[in-house]
Amino acid sequence: SGKRVAGGTPYFVDVEGESDQRLFVNVLDPEIFKVKPVANGKDPQGGGKKAVQRTVSDINRNRRNSCLGIVDRDYDEYAPDFSGYNENILVTDERDSECMMLSTAAFNRMYTEWVDGQKLGYSRTEREEVRNKLIKVTRPVGLLRLLNSSLKWGMSFKELPWEEYVDVNQWELKIDGLIRFLVNTPS
Repeated sequence: SGKRVAGGTPYFVDVEGESDQRLFVNVLDPEIFKVKPVANGKDPQGGGKKAVQRTVSDINRNRRNSCLGIVDRDYDEYAPDFSGYNENILVTDERDSECMMLSTAAFNRMYTEWVDGQKLGYSRTEREEVRNKLIKVTRPVGLLRLLNSSLKWGMSFKELPWEEYVDVNQWELKIDGLIRFLVNTPS
């Protein structure tokens, strides 16, 4: 088993949201790490990443480094006011945990477990084709998020009705409709 804080107390791992929690509870040993989401996306002091950094810092001040935070890299390095991450904050290698899964062996395991091999096949070529289609559909959204962040457009990507903007049969993003939705939805 892994290292624990003095007295056998588990480490706390704060993540940005519930989808991050669902991912990391399946990756980290639950006997050692207790994963919980910090932000609900409506934090007036800066939801998500800022809330994780603030909470981890507050907890560690009182509990001697018993808490870690995991945050998405997003497009932080492109922000003019970016000054780095707080101590005890782990950052995804890719833009976010979903992109990280696409670029690692985690995608292969997920694909094998969840994909209907009768429809999409299990070969490496078929798996790579699916991965490339997913990237093709998601890349424009990533670019929109980058522009939104750097140009301060104020669009909210939380709680998007993705089923309306992704044609899962054709592997296509309905980008015009998505942009209309984002522009017309208050953040």
